[in-house]
Amino acid sequence: MVSYWLVSFLPSSWSPSPKNVRVHLWALSLPLLLFWVLYHQILYTWWTADDPALLEYIHEVSPWHILVSKTRGLFYTPLQPLSLGLDYYIFGLSPGGFYWHHLLSFSLLLLFAYGVLKQFFPPLLASMTISLFIVSLPTAHVAHYLMLRHYIEGLGFALLATWCYLRAVNLSQNSRSFWAIIGSLWYLGACLAKEIYVPLPFILLTLPVCVFQQRLRQLLPFLITVVVYTGLRLYSVGWKDLFSSYPERSTQWQNLLHLPAMILEHMGWQHSWQWLPWGAVMVILLGLVWQKRYSLGLPLVVWLIAVIGPLWPVLWRLIYLRYYLFIVVFLICLACSLVWSHLNSWFTSSPGRSLLINLWFFALLLINLLPTQVDQYWLHLDKQARQIQGEFLLYNQSRQTVLLDEHYSAPNLLNVRKTVLGQFSGPKLCPVADCYCTWLYPGYTAWHYFNGQWQTQILSPEQCGKMVALSLRVTLSSSSQVHWQLGPYTKSQGQYYVWVANHEEDFNLQVPPPPIPPQGTYTFTQKLVAPLKVLIKYQSSEGWVTYSPPLVIDSKQVNVQGVAEVNWQRSAQ
Repeated sequence: MVSYWLVSFLPSSWSPSPKNVRVHLWALSLPLLLFWVLYHQILYTWWTADDPALLEYIHEVSPWHILVSKTRGLFYTPLQPLSLGLDYYIFGLSPGGFYWHHLLSFSLLLLFAYGVLKQFFPPLLASMTISLFIVSLPTAHVAHYLMLRHYIEGLGFALLATWCYLRAVNLSQNSRSFWAIIGSLWYLGACLAKEIYVPLPFILLTLPVCVFQQRLRQLLPFLITVVVYTGLRLYSVGWKDLFSSYPERSTQWQNLLHLPAMILEHMGWQHSWQWLPWGAVMVILLGLVWQKRYSLGLPLVVWLIAVIGPLWPVLWRLIYLRYYLFIVVFLICLACSLVWSHLNSWFTSSPGRSLLINLWFFALLLINLLPTQVDQYWLHLDKQARQIQGEFLLYNQSRQTVLLDEHYSAPNLLNVRKTVLGQFSGPKLCPVADCYCTWLYPGYTAWHYFNGQWQTQILSPEQCGKMVALSLRVTLSSSSQVHWQLGPYTKSQGQYYVWVANHEEDFNLQVPPPPIPPQGTYTFTQKLVAPLKVLIKYQSSEGWVTYSPPLVIDSKQVNVQGVAEVNWQRSAQ
């Protein structure tokens, strides 16, 4: 931070000028150094969050299908798995290479941001803007999670598209079309990375460069790109989900009203002393907007809509995920630059203007840095716990153990062990040591990582559930039809539930079992070739619960009547 102070008092020969290479190198090196000092420890972390699911996906799906098929369901962000797929092709299951790519991509993003900002602000001011962006909490979360690389690469492509667009509108007539087309290709990359970058042309149209007609003319390749991307997205997700990735719930107007409070919380601004410097920025910015309604106010409104608009379908999720504010933070940092730039022009003859702006910058830097460092501490602890449990699940060779792990990524890691490593034996997985797990794996040793230590226990069915009468008869009446009879309890006495899985697979205990009647018939859509494994749960109207052991029915194993059937019963104990 001392370097920022020194740069502000450089001699006049080093005045911020586009022709002074040393100033640009100095101004750019400071945020890059800050970034690597803050986040270099990420290089030594492991898979977390959605990473195992993405590894499983990119192992099974070809790059071409990632781009043009519907295998991603409601999420059309093909550059996310393509980028991680490149890492997987080079580094395999070594996360270090993934994180090097991740942080180097972020470094390029900072370089591109400086290349755009220096065309509107002095080098030092552009450097300060990027530094504020680096130390924010949403930026820290995007830097920590591989699954969010498409936010980084998308913003990088959007900045490259902006730089090319500025070249197109500022150069001679012969070069304009070339740079506009190149910019539109970078813009397509940004859209394919993340849909939040689709409104970029609206921002480009309001930039304070050349005349409006010229800006509009050079946007034509970008508008063609919008049509191409919309066609690809329609093919992938259809009309119904064109604008929403989470159709199970929609954003309400109260979510928008809560947005300011969510921004304060997710930025770590929990105390009044943190609000004052940012409040001063907002007050001066509002004054500028009132003074320059059309030249500044209208573009800022367009930028705000372009940034918040794509977040509308997921605003209800903002309470859980702060990385949604990644672009919002970038806009907030730009607001600081606008304010400081105008202050610099207002007080050109004042000897204290550099001191004021530097002190203001340091205050904002510390306001963001302190909560970010605290949050990073907890992020690293969580990643360490995930690594210890994940490596146990991925590489442990014991066949009589169960890992107790409620994290949603654990089943994906188990699938990676099977599909990528080809290891079908090894630890089993349960969310908790409840009766489901106990009846599935009786006598197994359950391992649970808690508060930095391993805890173990032996799973004993005798201590789980009520040992009462229960019977089951399952018959394959045809190659694709199964008939069952459960007893001895009637429907009025309680409810039966069933888990079903292929013989070589584990039950998905994280999904609630469906209820079934005491007797019934079910027809599968295809012939039953592989053996089926079933587990029955019965819950009485009085509240007690009992379970059957896992039972296997194989169409190739028939009785004397030539029927594949399973009969099991237990008497009351």
